[in-house]
Amino acid sequence: MPANFPNTSNVGGCETSGVSSGPVGSQVAMAHEIGHACGRSHGPCGSVGSSADPNYPAYPPYDSAANTLASIGEYGLDISTGNIPTPDTARDFMSYCGPPWVSLYGYALFTNNSALNPETVGVEYPWWRNIFAYDPWWWLHYQPDPPWWVDPGEVEQVLSIQRLR
Repeated sequence: MPANFPNTSNVGGCETSGVSSGPVGSQVAMAHEIGHACGRSHGPCGSVGSSADPNYPAYPPYDSAANTLASIGEYGLDISTGNIPTPDTARDFMSYCGPPWVSLYGYALFTNNSALNPETVGVEYPWWRNIFAYDPWWWLHYQPDPPWWVDPGEVEQVLSIQRLR
């Protein structure tokens, strides 16, 4: 969302039906909303109410099973600043506490998450191999080789991020 978008609900972002949004420049809010798209609930810290993840583990000695505060569970490293988030103060970015960082629990839930839908396109089954399935007039412009602008050896995973203006 544009930074000057009118925000009457005081919400830093939103996720619904697999579509996540957040204000321009707010990486933590966007990560939080993508977390919801990946099936994550809120971390048990802050004003999350009943939406807290009941499976969020306690990381002693930083918190206890009776008082879980979304500790990240391990030391982190912010390679852009050199800061080291510590498990006694940093909190999972899915909670409403901070400073935000990814937890061991959150990292495990994002690894190979099907909601992120990593998919290779254009290599296993290029569209031009079966052009008549898409175009009934394929014989008018049949090309036995792929078009000159397509290099099937260099197609990688695709992640689409769109910016609203």
